[in-house]
Amino acid sequence: MTTFISKGRTVKEAIHLGLEALQLDRTQVEIEVLQIEKRGLLGIGNKDATVKLTYQLDTTVTSPNPSIKGTMPETHTSIDGMGLDDFLDYLNQASSIEEDIHEKNDKDDISQTISEASDAIHYEHHQSLSGKVWVKDGQLFVKDSEEHQPSLKLEKGLLVKKNGETIEDTFIFVKEKDEVTFFFEEASEPTEWKIVETDDKLKAELRIKPGIERQLKLKDTTPGYQVTIETVEDIVVKQTITSSDILAALTERGVIYGIDEQAIESALSSKQGGLFVIAKGEAPVDGIDGRLEEKIKTRPENDSKDNSDLSAIDYRERKKIPNVEKGQVLAIIHPAIKGKSGISVRGEDMPPRLARELKVVTQKGTIKLDNRIVANENGRPFIERRGPLVKTKVLPQMVHDGDVDLSSGNIIFRGDVEVKGDVTEGMQIQSGGHVTIHQTVNGATIRALQSIHIGGNANRSDIASGSHVDLTLQHVLSGLYHKLLDMQQMIDQIIQSPKFKNSPYKHASITSLILLVKEKRFKTLSKDIQYFNQLVANEKKYLIEEEWEEVNESLKKIFFRIPQIDVSMDTFKRLLDQMKNLIDLSAMQNNEEANLFLKNALNSRLVSAGDIMVLGRSCINSTIKAEGFVTVRGIVRGGELFAKKGCDLYEVGGQMGVRTLIKTSEEGKIRIKKSV
Repeated sequence: MTTFISKGRTVKEAIHLGLEALQLDRTQVEIEVLQIEKRGLLGIGNKDATVKLTYQLDTTVTSPNPSIKGTMPETHTSIDGMGLDDFLDYLNQASSIEEDIHEKNDKDDISQTISEASDAIHYEHHQSLSGKVWVKDGQLFVKDSEEHQPSLKLEKGLLVKKNGETIEDTFIFVKEKDEVTFFFEEASEPTEWKIVETDDKLKAELRIKPGIERQLKLKDTTPGYQVTIETVEDIVVKQTITSSDILAALTERGVIYGIDEQAIESALSSKQGGLFVIAKGEAPVDGIDGRLEEKIKTRPENDSKDNSDLSAIDYRERKKIPNVEKGQVLAIIHPAIKGKSGISVRGEDMPPRLARELKVVTQKGTIKLDNRIVANENGRPFIERRGPLVKTKVLPQMVHDGDVDLSSGNIIFRGDVEVKGDVTEGMQIQSGGHVTIHQTVNGATIRALQSIHIGGNANRSDIASGSHVDLTLQHVLSGLYHKLLDMQQMIDQIIQSPKFKNSPYKHASITSLILLVKEKRFKTLSKDIQYFNQLVANEKKYLIEEEWEEVNESLKKIFFRIPQIDVSMDTFKRLLDQMKNLIDLSAMQNNEEANLFLKNALNSRLVSAGDIMVLGRSCINSTIKAEGFVTVRGIVRGGELFAKKGCDLYEVGGQMGVRTLIKTSEEGKIRIKKSV
């Protein structure tokens, strides 16, 4: 009699595999169940079913349903004489019962399973190896036995030779003297790498994906009469480049400075790969611009507190105007600090940003002593910054105790002006600083480059703060410029057209063409120019730049002169350049921090490059234009109001239906508490 041990996930599978390996059927063997399959909790301690098949080569069919011999391993119940089909049904019922037992005894099963798993790991040390086969450290071991014939179940696709012959079957029997050789296919992937330089030329980076070899080996098993041969994959990093290759590539790219060989070795030994900085340059250290350290305050400080009683507001004390004495240090000049050059990974010099020295211009009332700016007069200090250019001056303050009227004359003063009385009909105040008027302004003109504070009302007056040039005039000029710019582009298209180039007028002046385009496309242009002429005439005594009068005369010559004069396109473009320069210069001279404060306004024109605040009860039939924010705590009735940054109004309109126009820019917001 010969025995054969077969394993499977279930008893049925173990019997099937054994019969298939022996090429026998059920009637030719005697079956003994050595181990029923066992399913451990959470997969721990799983055991395959094991059966022993006893047979002889001349066995003949004796029964269609062979009997089983032996006892159940778990319960020691005898199963001698039980038919194979009945036994398999019995196993199915026992499996269901076992699952119920597992659910009720989780803790005991886990402990038992762990113990059994531990026993299996040390199987070699506690059980006889006779008749068994196993794999350890990737090597196959066999122990012969007269009672059992060890066998292997082979993984599909695995190439195996036994004693030099290729095995085609999935089962083979093995002995100690057999030479069993396993052949594995090895796959490899080359190293992928690339060197890039950063845009600032301060780093060279290596992006690398490691080269690898995929090696297969036998998976270790515990000893058994039959074992399944499986393979496991072992991935080994094997770069297909060396540090010499990387260094050569750096040299080819011109990278010669700051090479980090240790970073290169780290990149080559990395199993994950990634981005490695393998060369570093030195960044330039930019120079530090010269700076001015101010030792005094130049801006007015707001010392007033919230006061709901408007009649109690002291406008002169609302702002504290800074003052200095002769000999007082206004500022300290710190020179520029030179930067330090850097070097790129290519070894190139990288110059730093050049530090700019301050250009200090001391004007009236200030002098420069070494690195200090000192006041040489008493008065109000001014420090003006425009990039690296700094202008300093100290302006005196003029205090007029009474009214500004015919007896005092107009006041034109480059410093601050304080009037303790009224400003009467037809009088003018023109100041290069702040203007403070304690009482009322009646039919007068007030101009100041800084803020204006009026303690009383403004009646039939023209008041402007914060600009050298009237803001209305600036806006009209800007509108004219953009219209003429559109006209010039349109005329350019006409001149460049093939039809015009082939006409007899191609060498003629463009005066007629300008007037024709004006009549067809710019019908309101004449009115706009006439309005500009009127504003320039009104503001003539306040305009410092002669270009205003030049632009005004050029517009009249081109569009209104009779007979017409010949105008070239170059002349037209020079006019546009003059207009653009005036717009830019005026905008630069506007003082956004210059505000206008007053109590009430009646039939007046109020203009400010900053904010306007009407703090009394009313603003009637007045024109208000502010580049900043407008606040009216009382009624706005009649007239127009434009606030670029928005406005906050208490009440607008009236029961008599007086037209009141409120406007702001796209970014501004209009807030009205009460509308009538």
